Amino acid sequence: MKVNKVNFFKGIERQFFLLLPIMVMVFFPSKELMGKFSLPDLFIFFQFILFSIYSLYKMKIFVSNEIIILLILILFCVISLFLTNYDDILYKAKYLIRWVNYFLTFVIAYHFFDKSNYKFFMKGIYLMTFLVCLYGILQKLFFDVFFKTIFWIHTFPDYIYLTFRSVSFLDNPLNLCAFLAFPLGTLQFDKEMKRLNVFLVLMIYITIALTASKIAIVLIALSVLVYLSKFKKFFKYLLVITPFMLVTVFSSSLYKTINSKYGLYDRLTNKNTYQASVNTRLLMYESSFVMIKDNFMWGIGNENFKKNFDELTNRDNNYKITNSSYTAENFFLDFYLDYGLIPLIVILTLLVPVVISYYYGFSALKPLSFSILLYIVVGLIMSARAVPLLYLFFFYLAIFYKKQRLIINENY
Repeated sequence: MKVNKVNFFKGIERQFFLLLPIMVMVFFPSKELMGKFSLPDLFIFFQFILFSIYSLYKMKIFVSNEIIILLILILFCVISLFLTNYDDILYKAKYLIRWVNYFLTFVIAYHFFDKSNYKFFMKGIYLMTFLVCLYGILQKLFFDVFFKTIFWIHTFPDYIYLTFRSVSFLDNPLNLCAFLAFPLGTLQFDKEMKRLNVFLVLMIYITIALTASKIAIVLIALSVLVYLSKFKKFFKYLLVITPFMLVTVFSSSLYKTINSKYGLYDRLTNKNTYQASVNTRLLMYESSFVMIKDNFMWGIGNENFKKNFDELTNRDNNYKITNSSYTAENFFLDFYLDYGLIPLIVILTLLVPVVISYYYGFSALKPLSFSILLYIVVGLIMSARAVPLLYLFFFYLAIFYKKQRLIINENY
């Protein structure tokens, strides 16, 4: 049987956009089962083989400015890795493998994406969102049953186990919020399948609320405000004020009653819990700036935060610091500490057009730019360097830049 080449290579493009979100979703469970590798790792390796065949057929590879910038990023990450981890380079080399995967994700998505493939990108996001939210909600509703299924987390820190905060397929509640920031922004602006979008956005709201994280309220508030911004001012302010008034009344009565089951009210009103969270982050920010001052150019290297933190003098020892707390609690600070000044500048260079596009760019780019911005909002209060988050980050960046290029070419 003769295979139509056009349909065959279109199929290669579309399966990538449909399957990547699903592969990324199960990173933690698959890594626990498979050891050093995970399903996203193997998936990208297989996609690289298909991409090589695809490129030979097309006889054309785009070397865009963004791809060159990413190559510069990887180059300086490698230099930083050797300078800061020379005594443990074999073990730390795993981070280079990750960067190769992120780079390939960006390159493949950039080359495969076109207008006809956007709906397959959205279908992958739909399915990923539904499964992540469904599993996250079931964890809260049927705790005794679903708690046993989270086999990839061997010990839950106190800040997660408190009334059990939902983690879904991720490794902690904040990473779940950051993960769902991507589909939240995309679904909110996408015009197609409107009823399904509304249903999935509501599922996201419920899921991130069940993480009992304060950043969940920020995400929901930003999402609602941006959605209502298209209405006239009178209706906008009326619709914004009314729900918050209702939530205030609701939270003081019903939430207090069901606090033992859902935990959000306690986390928002418990002074000790709130202060411990804030003070720990402030301590980590302060310590991070001292480390940056002492390691201005190349940072401190991957997994070296605890060692450098313990060496600091005159730090406040009144706070209980767990192993999970040894990060800067900020995406940009962690990136600086891990890889140095130049990689941070490169990341910021890639993000500036996203910010500009959201405010002044093409409306067709807003679903992508808003998604990336929501992720950055969460990243401001957490390290956000979990592998699945960075897979999605570079996946979204690639589609944003490719779609921007296509729009510009169509208009000019």
